[in-house]
Amino acid sequence: MKVIDDFVDVNTQQEIENHLLGNTFAWSYCRRIVSTDVNSRSQLVHMFYNNGFEQSNCRPIMPLLATLHACALIKIKANLQLRTEVCYSNKPHIDHKFPNALTGIYYVNDSDGPTVLYNEYSADNPKKLTVFKKIPPKKGRLLAFHSNRYHTSSSPRRSQYRNIINMVFIPKQY
Repeated sequence: MKVIDDFVDVNTQQEIENHLLGNTFAWSYCRRIVSTDVNSRSQLVHMFYNNGFEQSNCRPIMPLLATLHACALIKIKANLQLRTEVCYSNKPHIDHKFPNALTGIYYVNDSDGPTVLYNEYSADNPKKLTVFKKIPPKKGRLLAFHSNRYHTSSSPRRSQYRNIINMVFIPKQY
């Protein structure tokens, strides 16, 4: 696990936030934050890249991709969770089963509603997961971890929204 603040420069951070929250950016309604959880809350999503195919223009997020030093992309998706009266933790999940895949969560804005990483040693039994670390969303921050590690997001209570870009990729050097 690695946390990198100011993953891209401040101007790029602002450009990404302005683009994702602009009036012309297309968000889609997603019924479930975690697809395997029938009680999951909903969120807005935007798929940039999935399984070898660009789904949407990736140009606005190219500075993120250039800084990642990825040799292969698996999925890039933006998530937008709106404020809730109570902080909800979503169901723990993994992003990908490839042992050498990494997940990079880029925080588009300052927010409450941390990302929770669980102890990797109990990942084979999700019912016995223990909290490893809670990472607060901070604009410009990148959280990187193995994609087969259980983690979850939490809804914001004080902030208007929680906006992230989730990137699953194979790094050039592993």
